[in-house]
Amino acid sequence: MKIYLIIFALSLCAQNIVLADPIKLGADKLFETPYFEWIHGKRVGLITNHTSINSKSKSTADLLKNHPEVELVALFAPEHGLRGKTPAGEKFSGFNNIHSLYGTNLSPTKEMLKQVEILIYDLQDVGARFYTYISTMYLSMEAAAQNDIPFIVLDRPNPINGIRVEGPVLSIDKKSFVGIHPLPIRYGMTPGELAQLFNQEGKLGCNLKVVPLSGWNRSQWYDQTGLQWIPPSPNILTLTTANLYPGFCLIEGTNLSEGRGTTTPFQFIGAPWIKSKQLAKTRQQEQMLACSLLGVADVIMLHHGDGELEDTREFRKQIVRQIRRIQPQVVLCTEPYRRNLAWHRDHRITGQVTLDAVFPYARDHLHFEELWKDEGLEPHKTATILFWGTERADTYIDIEASLESKIKAVKAHESHIGRLTETEVGQFIKPADKIEYGVSTPHK
Repeated sequence: MKIYLIIFALSLCAQNIVLADPIKLGADKLFETPYFEWIHGKRVGLITNHTSINSKSKSTADLLKNHPEVELVALFAPEHGLRGKTPAGEKFSGFNNIHSLYGTNLSPTKEMLKQVEILIYDLQDVGARFYTYISTMYLSMEAAAQNDIPFIVLDRPNPINGIRVEGPVLSIDKKSFVGIHPLPIRYGMTPGELAQLFNQEGKLGCNLKVVPLSGWNRSQWYDQTGLQWIPPSPNILTLTTANLYPGFCLIEGTNLSEGRGTTTPFQFIGAPWIKSKQLAKTRQQEQMLACSLLGVADVIMLHHGDGELEDTREFRKQIVRQIRRIQPQVVLCTEPYRRNLAWHRDHRITGQVTLDAVFPYARDHLHFEELWKDEGLEPHKTATILFWGTERADTYIDIEASLESKIKAVKAHESHIGRLTETEVGQFIKPADKIEYGVSTPHK
């Protein structure tokens, strides 16, 4: 009887499941009303590569070529070529009516556009400022405006979601093909949204039209869309790689390798001359020296890798253990809710875990029973939490008296900050002359 009741309950649940509408790309909608009217009877140029397919994996180029009421007269390929196999930075030449936008020319010339009445952009990018497909879009919009040619963007999802916006904004004086517009590194926009931003902020004067996508939720990652993942370039093989790329690509500005040419590009960094164990030992020695310069004697290393921190039960237990062992009246931690784009993910997670450890995990016998049963660590109630670097400060502590020792402590991290002098380090610290804190008092 119990079995039948369970089966019946499951069937009721199943009837309440509502399947989300499938995602329709701009490439799907282009041939629908009213969008098809934009290209009907026109000579079309297409900025394209192997990622230019619709949700049924049909090539946009093939669909245009085979349509009786449209004439496809030119193809334009971005970096990595029409098939996406040309290595990064390697220029290639076009032929016949297939034009390279990563060779002698980075944008369509007047000669390339002489037969084109409508220019369409349909590329899957990765959501990072220095990925050059969006630079190709920007420069092609400029060229279209200069030649009085309408420009159509077939919209696609941002593969690393449209919610997160991270990293510093590009200074306009640093504009280049790997930074075409003042954007944060991770901009959280779709190609269609980005095109509208470029047109407005860049004052391009482009006759821009966007064929929108539908059914996509901004919080969705590409693997939640039901769409086929196609590596957009030789070293962005997976969605994991695309997610890591906005941070890892910065390594290209150093003398380290970010793994290009291996089976896991943008997932590991290294160089033949790096001795990993010695580097780890050096970093720990620098941290201990910095602590001693600040008068801190009791230092506990929890040994989590940089960028690998997760909010796990084990991590919470580690923090709770130290709170119960030390029994502090005040706990200082990073602000977990800070909106600053440059706030490191590890810092946010550490702040959240520490806050949770103070209240409620460290305060009673209900959580982490093994700490008091096996280790004799009784619950402890901390009176105050201080968030440093908060955007909602209500407490200020003057650090003028200890400023010089703080500068020396920062300078102790030689492997991190290179050859900066104490004066140069001080320029980053001294303007504030104080640290801002937000105070939180846990529930009694």
